[in-house]
Amino acid sequence: MRYIHKDEFEVGKKYHLSEEFDFSKEEIDPLFIRKIKDCHAEIDIENFSSILRVRINILANVVLPCAYTLEDVDYVLKGNEEFDFVDQEELADNESLFYEADDICLDDYVFSLLVALVPLRVYKKGAKLPPSGKGYRVMTEKEYYEEKAKKPDSRWDKLDELEFDED
Repeated sequence: MRYIHKDEFEVGKKYHLSEEFDFSKEEIDPLFIRKIKDCHAEIDIENFSSILRVRINILANVVLPCAYTLEDVDYVLKGNEEFDFVDQEELADNESLFYEADDICLDDYVFSLLVALVPLRVYKKGAKLPPSGKGYRVMTEKEYYEEKAKKPDSRWDKLDELEFDED
């Protein structure tokens, strides 16, 4: 785990870190991310006395599930984010993060950036949506509503079987 402490960085100077992060032991939902092979981050840090600005650029190789077949798909994630850390609660606002501890764990912020970069759906090259299978079939929303409109609502069928006394 990589921690930084505000006092490590002189006010007014820029610092650069190049770090490898190991997330192999992180518990991740396998339907979201199957594996994080590697993650490299370029980190720029500036100390503005009351604010510690941390810019993170990541490049990660991950394995994601295919949205059609659930097979493994190798995928490259690239992205960046800027975090402003303040050590005085009254300075914290919607754009800065207050930290009480002496150290800031960069792993948490790199991991959250990595997770935010994962696309909702990934498709394996050449994968096609299966048209049907045992006990199911795939249709568009339009097809579903057209078919539903043609069928009577079976919840009312039992009423047809009832006999009423006519007095």
